[in-house]
Amino acid sequence: MKMSNKQAWDIIKHRNEKFNSPLVTSHRGGKGGGYAVVTENGLNIIGEYKRLQNEFSRFLDQTIVNISK
Repeated sequence: MKMSNKQAWDIIKHRNEKFNSPLVTSHRGGKGGGYAVVTENGLNIIGEYKRLQNEFSRFLDQTIVNISK
């Protein structure tokens, strides 16, 4: 994805504000550098997204079968 760091962090900030608890937390750098962590809530959202994506894919597959009849 062609995206600047600022744009990516703006998206993360926006998403974090839409949920009851953050999806990603960040820790400022220092001597060893900073880092970000996907929270448990973030992992749950990722899992739900993947589940919905699979469900939609199955729906499309079935729709194609039904249309082809």
